[in-house]
Amino acid sequence: MSIIVLRGLFIAKKCENAFGSLLAIGISAMIGIQAIINLGAISGLLPITGVPLPFVSYGGTSLVVLLFSVGILNNIARHVNYQRFNEETVIPDQSEKNVQFYNRKRRQTTSAQ
Repeated sequence: MSIIVLRGLFIAKKCENAFGSLLAIGISAMIGIQAIINLGAISGLLPITGVPLPFVSYGGTSLVVLLFSVGILNNIARHVNYQRFNEETVIPDQSEKNVQFYNRKRRQTTSAQ
């Protein structure tokens, strides 16, 4: 559970769009708060409220909403990675000198990895 929440917060931090960032924070908080309430009720620290443990406890509607939310979080993460890829990609001019430089630079970066 904590991996999903922390990954969601990381996605929110990397997202440049304010709506995507707030949506990722909200989804992460929803999953984290449900887990904390359920674990607190099971351990006896909080009163029993009937909130299912995310992705584990049986609850048809809860599971559908969580899967839908994680799908949205995945889409935000994919959009963040797409933006990062577009910013790092350099498209050279069509002149032969620039193409040769680009190919040489590309070979250097792939051989270094």
